[in-house]
Amino acid sequence: MSLGVDIQEIITSEQSDHIHTLISTPNEIALLQKNGLSLKCATTLLFSAKEAIYKSIYPHIKKIIGFNSVALIELNITEQKLTFSPSITLCKQFGISRNIYCQYRNTEDSNAIITFCIYQQ
Repeated sequence: MSLGVDIQEIITSEQSDHIHTLISTPNEIALLQKNGLSLKCATTLLFSAKEAIYKSIYPHIKKIIGFNSVALIELNITEQKLTFSPSITLCKQFGISRNIYCQYRNTEDSNAIITFCIYQQ
């Protein structure tokens, strides 16, 4: 079992405009925006969650993975929980075939997002 934690300051709208297509899919952004998140908050949350996932699975796979290695498929606002499905590459090369879950919290001043992921092989 391993833990991945990430803390990200909410990025600016300009930063989000430049990076959201590099770290997310239109479906992921749409899911978050449908639940009331702005593009900059959605981008920050996805970046942070995918970093936490990477940090949690790296000890098991010992490889660098990209942002497209997992895809957001569900958001539970009440529980502040994100569900990601692994890519075909993670399934075939590393045997990661079940969904990966992340919890998230906004800091008290709402200038940052904290994400954490516990991965058990």
